[in-house]
Amino acid sequence: MSCTCFVALLAALTLKSSRQVEGTIPEQFLAFSQDDSKIGFAYIDRYPTASVTGMNPLEDVSATQLDYDAFSQELLWADTNKGVISVDMIQGGHRRNIAEGFAELSAIAVDWVSRLIYFSDHLEEILGVARLDGRYIKTLQESVAVSSIALDPENGIMYWTDEKLISSNDKARIVRSYMNGHMQPPPFQTFDDTTKVRGLALQNSNTVYWAQYYSSFLSSGWTIKRKDTSSILATTVTTLTENTFYQMVLHSGFLYWVDGTTSVTTVESSGIDEQSANFYTSVAALTGVMVYNSTRQGGSNTCSSSSNCGQLCLPTPNYRVCACAYGNLQANGSCEAPEDYLMVTTDTVIRAFDTNITKDRLNDVTAPRMIGSGAETLEYDQNTDTILYCDHMLGNLVGLEPDGSSRTLIRWMGTRVRGLAVDWSSDLIYYTDEETQSINVVSRDGKKRAIILDLNGSSSPTEIVVDPESKMMFWLESYLLVHRIDKSPMTGIQSSDPVFPKSFAVSTSVNALAFSTHSKRLFWTSTNNYLVTETFTIESCDQAGNNVIVHADGSDSIAIPFGEVKVC
Repeated sequence: MSCTCFVALLAALTLKSSRQVEGTIPEQFLAFSQDDSKIGFAYIDRYPTASVTGMNPLEDVSATQLDYDAFSQELLWADTNKGVISVDMIQGGHRRNIAEGFAELSAIAVDWVSRLIYFSDHLEEILGVARLDGRYIKTLQESVAVSSIALDPENGIMYWTDEKLISSNDKARIVRSYMNGHMQPPPFQTFDDTTKVRGLALQNSNTVYWAQYYSSFLSSGWTIKRKDTSSILATTVTTLTENTFYQMVLHSGFLYWVDGTTSVTTVESSGIDEQSANFYTSVAALTGVMVYNSTRQGGSNTCSSSSNCGQLCLPTPNYRVCACAYGNLQANGSCEAPEDYLMVTTDTVIRAFDTNITKDRLNDVTAPRMIGSGAETLEYDQNTDTILYCDHMLGNLVGLEPDGSSRTLIRWMGTRVRGLAVDWSSDLIYYTDEETQSINVVSRDGKKRAIILDLNGSSSPTEIVVDPESKMMFWLESYLLVHRIDKSPMTGIQSSDPVFPKSFAVSTSVNALAFSTHSKRLFWTSTNNYLVTETFTIESCDQAGNNVIVHADGSDSIAIPFGEVKVC
């Protein structure tokens, strides 16, 4: 379509649009994020376009992906600098974070029918989902590099890009899956191994649009393509010479996108090799774009009626899927945690395993919960039903809700805490101090603090667990390059048990320690220093150091660079 026709069309839309009352939210408008930490608004149905009357920009925002929920009249965005998904009313004043702890948040998409939000973390290589209020965070796919997500909630279908290339045979692709994450092979579209794919957009469930990167000796840039779900070949809509591409949206037969310049660019979506046109020029470079339309988000799906799902209801074309962010799924759709589950942190992610399941039947009790970076200690407080961990980068003691939905700063510990244990019978916190090589205790309010066992430089204590019923504590220490487990009464008097210290081979590094008050067993994770691929083993023994059980080993292909483990 020529530029003259484009101007004429926008002029006609302007004449047909109703006059907006100042201070109200128009039925539809353009929203865009700027690199000067603002989200601005412009008319979508007027030419020349201008900022929306009576709508002030949202400030202090670092966003690269935008979406909205018309029901609540809220905007949602991915804040890559803070690693959070944030939400605010369109007119501001009610900002909050609904999900935190992302390493590199790369995409978000709102399912307005099922009241869900889908997200991806490019660095952690996961695709996940949560309720729209941020509760019940669940990972749907692991080991994927997703940069864009497009949803068709009414039909229970989603599309997402995957640029994860493990071997020379792998190719970047666009994946079609049900909205519970189950892929529907073959991939909707595959690319060569150098292609980057961005800006997925859907039209009437039948046509997919995307931008793919091209590079040659003469030029480089992005090509916007479209492909019907029944077609084999894709059609080129337009070709761009810019080297960046952030987000694209489809509205009323036109595509709108931002590419790091100050312009929102557009082109007719049904064209072939069209010339794009500048639609709106901002005062700062743009990193995200969306079109708010209060009438577009309607319809129903398999989760619209009473789902009877305890935590998450995920739609598919013909049925709904109940899913658990934590706990095991029951026949009635509820989620129930086992008596014991083993929690493991890999510095940025918490995972959980059922302690009654051996390595031959290993599966997660819960999907990984992202906690940000620096988690080196982990504990569960059964009195408050809170997961505790200490951030070794900042020295903060942090509380995490079991569903992974929120974090609370409890206190600054002020030292290098390597181990953490809660005595639920007295509300005391035991911890190991790497600097003083000692085991300490502090009251929950932080007013009373004491050293209960000074190891006098003979060893360096790391992990610690306590059993308030037997009044014993166990800790992991390093002595002359050998890892071992030792124990003593919780009063700090050194034990004379001949089985302890329990030592390990020089080739074995023991990384973490846990104790089950239910089975009265010690659990630990270890790695073999002589293996090229760094995998880990989970084992347990009784309090006497006997009856060792292997729960998971390297054959499970779960890599843990370093981490912590606790039984809850």
